[in-house]
Amino acid sequence: MSIFIISLLVLLTLVYALWYYVFNIYEVRYEINQIEKFDDDEKVNEIVNEKLYEVKNIPINLMGKKVPLRKLDFDFEIIEGASLVENLPRENKEELFFRSFKKSGKVIFIFKNKLSLFPQIVEFELKENE
Repeated sequence: MSIFIISLLVLLTLVYALWYYVFNIYEVRYEINQIEKFDDDEKVNEIVNEKLYEVKNIPINLMGKKVPLRKLDFDFEIIEGASLVENLPRENKEELFFRSFKKSGKVIFIFKNKLSLFPQIVEFELKENE
């Protein structure tokens, strides 16, 4: 009987440690990456003269790695440079796509999620000749 209780306590401690170090979200990072166009025709892309970007939120655990099996919704607001980009419709609140028309300037986003105490401000520089 005592072996059963000790085994149960060890198992509960391991589960708690696993949740605390691996699955608990301590920080959220945001990445903005340029992605390939939807059109395969390069001439169409040159005429349209636009770029497509994706914003990813990455939940980080206590070990500094991406949290497995968990996703985090976020909301956003553009406080500067809204005329430089166009938001594309969002299918879910875990991702954001926007397009720029090769104008140069700075775009400042404010990202909010349910776990952050304060919103995060992310600056993104658009360069015309990229």
